[in-house]
Amino acid sequence: MKHVLILFSMSFEPYQGRYLRVYNEAKAMVDNGYQVTILAWDRSGKNKPVEIRDGIRIERIHVNARDTSNLKSLPRFLLFAAKVISFLKNKTFDIVHCHNLQLMPLGIYLKKRRQIPLIFDSCEPDYFALYPSVLHGAIKLFEKILARQADAILVHNKYQVNKYRKMGHPSVSLIGSYPTLDIVRNSKLRSSGKKPIVVGRIGSIYRDNGIEEILAGFRLLLERRNNVQLFFAGRVFDAYIAEFNRLINGMEDKITVIGAFDSNDMPDLYRQIDISIMVYQRSLWFKNITPTKFFDSLAFGVPVIVSDMGGLKDIIEQYKCGIVVDEKNPKSVADAMETMINLPEQRTLMGLQGLKAVKEQFNWDLMKENLLNTYSMLLS
Repeated sequence: MKHVLILFSMSFEPYQGRYLRVYNEAKAMVDNGYQVTILAWDRSGKNKPVEIRDGIRIERIHVNARDTSNLKSLPRFLLFAAKVISFLKNKTFDIVHCHNLQLMPLGIYLKKRRQIPLIFDSCEPDYFALYPSVLHGAIKLFEKILARQADAILVHNKYQVNKYRKMGHPSVSLIGSYPTLDIVRNSKLRSSGKKPIVVGRIGSIYRDNGIEEILAGFRLLLERRNNVQLFFAGRVFDAYIAEFNRLINGMEDKITVIGAFDSNDMPDLYRQIDISIMVYQRSLWFKNITPTKFFDSLAFGVPVIVSDMGGLKDIIEQYKCGIVVDEKNPKSVADAMETMINLPEQRTLMGLQGLKAVKEQFNWDLMKENLLNTYSMLLS
């Protein structure tokens, strides 16, 4: 039995579906006869040091650190890396699978030390985006050098496929963070006749991730009509609570906010909304990101309103499953919501088209085959 080591820079405590991609990959390997260990960075010290979940062994190494990673976190990361090397000293494994760029130096060390294949799972389209602009060129070069050391690269979207192929890497596979077909089979469309219409966003709530744009459009929509509700599901980050409360001031009776949820709650959450809205500022960080919640919305038969980012516009144009808006223009956001509200039959058709898109292209059952083929190629 081949032993897979997955290096992960967070605690691997599934929360709001945040680590669902990692879980799906690990579970697929276990189901196909591999032994899988996820070696995770427990930054809070609040998680179990060892856990078996659905056949996946999870080992957590505790080093206090914030959830975010930047230059200031480098000493903490180096301590984590040293503990990983010590922990693995007398352990054997056949392949190392690194999630995210920051773990690649550690993965390369293990590859060369153990003479085993290395997979780079590139979770972010542009790693340089949150760093000062003066560092962008250096980080791009750093990424290129590290990526070339991987025997295979797994990515989320077509932008990343093109990016790494332009770097000259011969093995880049698209492993989208898509829902399973079981979700589609169990989806129940919400009745288009229910009033008021509910516009919803499922996911964490924090500064500059589209919340401001959604609320600006919704406030404008309320000037036109009253029979609409806005539904947020997700944790409001502590640093954003005061600003969020200011933004919803005067609309509280039209807005429902529930807190953190488990990924198992998502079917019930999506049944509560008629329209799923995901608008983001097309910043360096967000413009090439393809949100998992977009595909979750389609899988639950909910039509979508989105920004033109991460290839979403192409999907919507192909399947007619939603509306693309200019997130900088509150009127564009309000108009899209009003169009869907006024046309219930079109809204239902969009939901059905979204289900079709997931059945045909955007489901984990298809992605799993790409993953297994990559592992088979590297371990044959």
